[in-house]
Amino acid sequence: MNKRIEARKPCHHRFTPSSRITLAASWFLVCVASISKVDAVQNPRDFDQQIAPILVQHCVECHRGKEPAGGLLLTSREGWMLGGDSGSAINLNSPSDSPVLKRVEQMEVPPPVKGIPQTLSQHEQKLLQSWITDELPWPENRELDLFELTNQKRSGRDWWSLQPLTYSPKETTTTESVDVHPVDQFVLAKQKQLGLTPAPKADRRTLIRRVFYTLIGLPPTQEEMEQLINDNRPDAWELLIDNLLNRPQYGERWGRHWLDVVRYADTSGYERDQTKAHSWKYRDWVVSALNSDMSYSRFVEMQLAGDESNADGVDGLIATGFLRLGTWNDAHNYPD
Repeated sequence: MNKRIEARKPCHHRFTPSSRITLAASWFLVCVASISKVDAVQNPRDFDQQIAPILVQHCVECHRGKEPAGGLLLTSREGWMLGGDSGSAINLNSPSDSPVLKRVEQMEVPPPVKGIPQTLSQHEQKLLQSWITDELPWPENRELDLFELTNQKRSGRDWWSLQPLTYSPKETTTTESVDVHPVDQFVLAKQKQLGLTPAPKADRRTLIRRVFYTLIGLPPTQEEMEQLINDNRPDAWELLIDNLLNRPQYGERWGRHWLDVVRYADTSGYERDQTKAHSWKYRDWVVSALNSDMSYSRFVEMQLAGDESNADGVDGLIATGFLRLGTWNDAHNYPD
């Protein structure tokens, strides 16, 4: 901002030493405030970190697109400056009198949801007022998007599960063991930080039982246990894992987790709880998909659109049982 400073008539006042100190201190504070103000205007990070989250959570949902509420577009600086059907949203000559701030203070905006006020916090109101006072600093070519940020109302594209995978630097510990898995290095480092020591290493019999229960949900037979304990091949553990993954019980155990997620049941639920005569076909399809090591992308595609994209005949139709095999209320809600 290049604000004009009007020339003033000289003041014929005799300055005392104390008044000179006071004046110098005042000018210092003015300069610091001016520098801070310029930084706020020129630094787009302030907008992205302080202002954008407020606007995305409270304003953009209604005031975006080709037909924003009240004709007021709040996804760009131009929209703020232009105003809406009711006139200007801001008053740069007197920022505290800006209509948008008045409506926020009177709890008119954001509008209530089901009668519950959606007020901005005092901190958010102060940030908004300071931003308007600074004449709406806005990064060049920046346009707000409803789903760019995660907030209390919705998840955004910055949600953790939508971020690309990254590799952390390998943690190093003081352990001298050469057979510590790289993943365990992170666990050991955290234990060391907390002053904890790891549990003793499990013996072979314990490990065999654990992997059986984890992968197929069943214990090994006595014959299997004795054979595996005495298997001295260097790749004995890898061969055991492959053997369990190739067993049909693997898909039966781990398919249950997916069936729980999609709310699968053999009956419809509610008070009628009718039997779904052919639901087992979808259950068996899920088990078969896991046992055949189907890719996750194909697994999802088949369940969402197997009837359209399938080249697998009836399997595509069975997979779309995903869309129908949750709870289902068939009670007729006819008026009395």
